[in-house]
Amino acid sequence: MIEFIKNLTIKDILAFVGAATILLSFFELLFRIIPQFGNLRAKFWGFLARKWRHKKLEKMAIASDIENVVNEVVAELQTELPCGWITKASIDWIDKDIKEEDLKDGEMILRIRPMESQDENLINGIYYFFAKALFPETKEVIPMIIRKSTALHLSRRSITDKKPFLANKFEKGLLESSIKNDSNIVYFIDKFNEIDNKGFFHGFVFA
Repeated sequence: MIEFIKNLTIKDILAFVGAATILLSFFELLFRIIPQFGNLRAKFWGFLARKWRHKKLEKMAIASDIENVVNEVVAELQTELPCGWITKASIDWIDKDIKEEDLKDGEMILRIRPMESQDENLINGIYYFFAKALFPETKEVIPMIIRKSTALHLSRRSITDKKPFLANKFEKGLLESSIKNDSNIVYFIDKFNEIDNKGFFHGFVFA
């Protein structure tokens, strides 16, 4: 094996890299075209990230995981919400803080500042998706506290259902921080839980 590697030329290495890039691009395109492959896509990039420990692969893995979670939830919500009220998400990593306008524009691409903790990346990605996706036509008339409380409630429910090992971290981190900034959020979260437990949450909030 070592002898084989020594005999490789620059041309051979470039050819291998090119072939690998094409193959990975093909899989990425396939996973995006066929929604049912979302979970497989997340596992695929996660496997490569763990095996090769490359920053770009790690970002692709966590982005795929976020997209898979939110898009599974979107598929469920689309049967309950008005047409066009919520769309699928794609993740675009940035190196600066998220600005308010990123949460208001109509393009459903989440621009997220990567954190060292992949758990925080996943939690933030799910929350920012709901903060951006909900109430697309009525943002100007729905009070901010209701929009934020709704995003927090749906984020907690999604994380509890899809990533239960992160539920406590979400509550101790993002949820508690939001409540400290505005204690009135507790009232809305409690009411949403009560209504949701009766199966009327979406009809009540999105009517």
